[in-house]
Amino acid sequence: MDIEILLVPGCPNETLAAERLRCALDTSGLSSIGFTTRIVTGQAEAERIGFTGSPTILIDGRDPFAEPAHTPGLSCRMYRTADGLAGAPDAGQLHEALRAAAAITTAGLTLTTVEKFAFPDTKLPSPAATHILGTAKRPHTGDST
Repeated sequence: MDIEILLVPGCPNETLAAERLRCALDTSGLSSIGFTTRIVTGQAEAERIGFTGSPTILIDGRDPFAEPAHTPGLSCRMYRTADGLAGAPDAGQLHEALRAAAAITTAGLTLTTVEKFAFPDTKLPSPAATHILGTAKRPHTGDST
């Protein structure tokens, strides 16, 4: 599993995101997995990689917390958590994203598409958990049986 935290220079939530991610990896039985951080410095790079704010956590190149209609840019990012808005996903959200990624990898599948459900604006709070529909495929092994 390849995990990366994308940040703008001087992101005030870098430490929070890294601590929560490390905790989620450790409590998910994935303590041997590390992660890297990368600084996104320009709007062109943000647009090229689909960076919608700092911090962004990529798991196997995908943002499990992506929000539909958020445009790429060099900005701070807020996450909907069970406790309200926060500067990083909470431990439960990270644990769930890691569990899903590990299950896909363990099954020998590769994610080909991902769509996150957009919840309408209402006075009711949106769910804090990620709701994703995706398509996965098993890589061709070359075996003709």
